[in-house]
Amino acid sequence: INQMTTVIASGGKLCAPHLIKEATQISNIKNEISECEDLRLRLDTVQLITEGMTGACSTGGTAFPLFNFTPQVACKTGTAEFGDTEDRTHAWLTAFGPSDTPQIVATALVEAGGEGSRVAAPVVREVLDYWFHKR
Repeated sequence: INQMTTVIASGGKLCAPHLIKEATQISNIKNEISECEDLRLRLDTVQLITEGMTGACSTGGTAFPLFNFTPQVACKTGTAEFGDTEDRTHAWLTAFGPSDTPQIVATALVEAGGEGSRVAAPVVREVLDYWFHKR
């Protein structure tokens, strides 16, 4: 999910990700340029997906913990069902920001966590808050 979000955020390029366990680990990542492969996606397709993801993080969207976040971010919530009983779901959210000039992509998966907007969105918000406001 994070890789595909990176493709949209970068305008169609597939780049190597960095995996972190805590928001404070961001300071260990240098502004390095990864080798990227241009997937040659149509620009209008990338723009349409970005608009939809920006809407998900805006009032009326699904990711209410990210409404009014500064700078504006783009995101997608998710709830993945597993197992054979009702109410067994993994929560996830993926986001990039700023939505118009991306600097960071962050994705959280909380196993058996429930809804992405309620459980995973606050995790991603913490990472984004650290990146944009505390580092």
